[in-house]
Amino acid sequence: MRIERRRFFPAAAARRRHRWLYLPVLLLILAPFIAATMSVTAEGRPNLAISTLGGQQFWTDRAMRAGWRIQCHALSGHCRLLDPADIRRGWGDFVEVERLLETVSPTSDARRRLVVLVHGFGGHAWTFSRLKKALKDDGHEVVHFTYASTLARVPEHAGDLRSYLGNLENVDEVIFIAHSMGGLVVDHALAAETPAFDTAKVSGIVRLGTPVRGSALARQAVDIAGAATPRWSPVADVAAGLAISDASPPTCSIAGSLKGGTGINPWIEGDDDGVVGVSEVSGDDGIGTLVVPASHFTLTGNAETIAAVRMFLKSGRCQPVGS
Repeated sequence: MRIERRRFFPAAAARRRHRWLYLPVLLLILAPFIAATMSVTAEGRPNLAISTLGGQQFWTDRAMRAGWRIQCHALSGHCRLLDPADIRRGWGDFVEVERLLETVSPTSDARRRLVVLVHGFGGHAWTFSRLKKALKDDGHEVVHFTYASTLARVPEHAGDLRSYLGNLENVDEVIFIAHSMGGLVVDHALAAETPAFDTAKVSGIVRLGTPVRGSALARQAVDIAGAATPRWSPVADVAAGLAISDASPPTCSIAGSLKGGTGINPWIEGDDDGVVGVSEVSGDDGIGTLVVPASHFTLTGNAETIAAVRMFLKSGRCQPVGS
């Protein structure tokens, strides 16, 4: 004989019948908090001032001023304005958000020397956390160019970087510090002139684990995937590397090394950092490559790396500290 559960648990059955009443009660509780963070932009768009991660994989920086950033979504194309604490203060198309930026952060006449950090494939702002702190302690103005690194080819990312640089105000000098694929993005950005940005302002580039000669690991991935490789994937660009121009600004290349210089990745010839070979980092610009004991993913925070970057920014010399 079947016994109905509700006969023995009438209170539970009543709670199930009336659980839809919980929603309005919850909204009443949350209403003051929502109202405190809700605002309306100049274009009349309602905005919820919520905290964000600063754009990790789907957002690309388009403009930056005094810590405020305009980011655009890689898939939808809409843009948002983040304050220095990465809280969203408005959204819309780029022109609308740019007007909003003008109201919250007016232009300045101060001239600036800027260090721009560019992460690699799948990277984010945290990639440079230790290095960024060290450079700020030295008095440098440091910004991080965030971009949707896994969702477009390197030339497209380079175009976004040029647009970002063109929207920076009163910058007299730029020095890039790029990790892995970020170095390819920087070089592609500088190879193509754009009216919005004068590449002569770039006084130096530090490449950290950038496979300028192409990546054997990326070539293996392309060979395995074959025709299934997405057309928008930058892996093929990483596999090819880049041709370094003789007109490139002073450059410092730093590679990671593991297992006492013998390497650990069987797909990479010679010494490597687990992802990129030391020989893949060496370019043809006549400047030697520094090798530090670090993996590909700890290279940016390595103490020897940080010391060498500090020296390069101070003196323009690319050599181990103390040599």
